[in-house]
Amino acid sequence: MEKYQLPAVNNVMIYKNAKVNRKSLTEAENTLWNILRNRGFMELKFRRQHPVMSYIADFYCHELKLIIEVDGEYHFTPEQKIKDKIRTQELSAQSFHAVRFSNNEILFNLENSMIELTLLINRLKSFYSSPGGEGRVRL
Repeated sequence: MEKYQLPAVNNVMIYKNAKVNRKSLTEAENTLWNILRNRGFMELKFRRQHPVMSYIADFYCHELKLIIEVDGEYHFTPEQKIKDKIRTQELSAQSFHAVRFSNNEILFNLENSMIELTLLINRLKSFYSSPGGEGRVRL
């Protein structure tokens, strides 16, 4: 798996911001973290509020290069939708896999969200375990 390098200028600030974010999870992020933490979901190690490139991922699994984002209301504004799309494209170009859930999906439809996440993880595991499975998976 290729290593990525954070830009030197942003490196310290991103880690500081991630540390602050870890102390103030939203209700939806906390709900999902209680499932993911301590290898509690599919025996995978997830990190919360983890720097990836020049971004902070809500949850990140290094083994699968999987980023899980839990989006609040501001992610549905036209400006933020464009920023999120660019972010996802930049991450995808570096072979990261991003999946997004809204706060409401986590809070009010957790079972279906976890089914969707399970299906995605199974595809990623299958991809990475296959010969030459280093790259992007169609999500």
